[in-house]
Amino acid sequence: MDHSAEQERVAYLEKNFRTKDEVLAMLMAEHVALKKALGEL
Repeated sequence: MDHSAEQERVAYLEKNFRTKDEVLAMLMAEHVALKKALGEL
């Protein structure tokens, strides 16, 4: 594998991790909001 292809793959994976982190943070915030709305927190 040449160097630029490897760099592209790393950039792609980093972008995927960032997206997953953002989705996870959003889901956790919604979960907390729902618990508060239900009076569980």
